[in-house]
Amino acid sequence: MAGYTKNQIEHFKEQLKLLMKSHNLTDRKLSKEIGYSMTTISSLLTGKRKVHEHHIKMICEYFEIGEAAIMGDADELADYKLYENGRYLCTGSLKKLSKITGKDKLLLKFYADLNKKGKDTGNLKLVKK
Repeated sequence: MAGYTKNQIEHFKEQLKLLMKSHNLTDRKLSKEIGYSMTTISSLLTGKRKVHEHHIKMICEYFEIGEAAIMGDADELADYKLYENGRYLCTGSLKKLSKITGKDKLLLKFYADLNKKGKDTGNLKLVKK
């Protein structure tokens, strides 16, 4: 496991909340199920505690999901700088930039990959932060 991005940590917190809600679990109930203190679970959900590999592994095993399901795709969640005609517009995830530009996020990822290789993509340029 490599280090996680800020966006992946946010994704983790959102996904864990959704998983807990869909399984009717409170902080207390999940903590008993996986052997962590209620404070640990609460701190992971609020970001007061750093998420470590052992937390992710235990939670994934409990919910029977893969790491990618709870942490998300690093490239998709990464921040990219968006330029149009050489002028900086904004920074955001592919999902956010897709909403702004009206272009599919897979196409934007393709543009970013081409830009990384030094290839021209017309008036749009994406640079991974």
